Amino acid sequence: MIKKIICTQFFLMFLCLTISGQTIERMLEVQLAMYPQMRLIDVYKTCFQDYRGAGHAIKDVDVARKMLQSELAAVDTLEMLRWYYEPCGLDSAFYRVSLRAVKDRAISQEQLLDCFVRSAQTAEKHTVKEWVARWNTIAKVAAEKYADRFKNFDRDRLFIDSAITTHYEALSHSPEYRRAYEPHYRIVARSIFEKELKSILEPYQNADENEYIVRDGDTCPDFETTTIDGERIRMQDLRGKIVMLQLTASWCGVCRREMPHIEHDIWQRFKNHPDFVLIGIDRDEPEAKIRKLAQDTHVTYPLAFDPGGDIFALFALRSAGITRNILINREGKIIQRTRLFNPKEFQSLVSHIASELDGSHLQECGK
Repeated sequence: MIKKIICTQFFLMFLCLTISGQTIERMLEVQLAMYPQMRLIDVYKTCFQDYRGAGHAIKDVDVARKMLQSELAAVDTLEMLRWYYEPCGLDSAFYRVSLRAVKDRAISQEQLLDCFVRSAQTAEKHTVKEWVARWNTIAKVAAEKYADRFKNFDRDRLFIDSAITTHYEALSHSPEYRRAYEPHYRIVARSIFEKELKSILEPYQNADENEYIVRDGDTCPDFETTTIDGERIRMQDLRGKIVMLQLTASWCGVCRREMPHIEHDIWQRFKNHPDFVLIGIDRDEPEAKIRKLAQDTHVTYPLAFDPGGDIFALFALRSAGITRNILINREGKIIQRTRLFNPKEFQSLVSHIASELDGSHLQECGK
């Protein structure tokens, strides 16, 4: 018995030594940089999630499903932070996967739920003693170097110590954190996340300042659509041509402003070139609205359907603003992307199309 106690104490001492003060400091600096309104209780939560997973949150899968459905129905992506995933705590053994990923239809509700449940079921089982030893090490560093950067530090530390003493180790985010950051996520084990979700969510996570998830040089995603005149188009079949995609919608004022310029400066200039294709892709609207848009803006180039905005979501965040043009070269690579209507940028797009097309034929077509 004495030998067992000594071994346990040695293990806990070793556990504390394996997480260095520098590692904890780096974690705290990252957390405070991302979440300046966070409190010590929020640090506790991310470290607890990283060390013990989310088994405590799943008593019944059906209940977990209903809770997820309810939360998805209530949450507004406009109020959430833009990230789709982030590592938890010190070791990144678990990741927080934002409900934004489901709202933007990057992954399905059932996909997230399944990863969440399996992560909880397969999590390594740590004892309360192991967790207390680890937390005390983290709290000690926080107290020595960061106490003045956390609101209500002493009160939170006492509250956490009391919760651990009564074996209620799982705690909620602070009110300040919830108000500032709208944390809506599920915990997924790193092994499951990296194997099943990371490659899907990485383009969304790395969206640029214009909320594009594609970059210049990327291969254009393949898709199929139909124009309002019944022509079926598959992106893959357009290899060998210079393709311009205009992402639009009847409700978009900037689109309406830009479309006459596209008609006059691009379509009328290049439409007779055998290697040029221009397609306006209208986001999730019926034929009558698309035809009315064409009539109002006096455009004659092809306009095509995008039910549910699924084509749009191949290029930009589903929640992103519209008014976008994407230029694709003969090899199917994206070579230019525009956002909103900037006359200077628009002229660069016109010049880019001209330079990609055959100059001798352009002379025949005229302007």
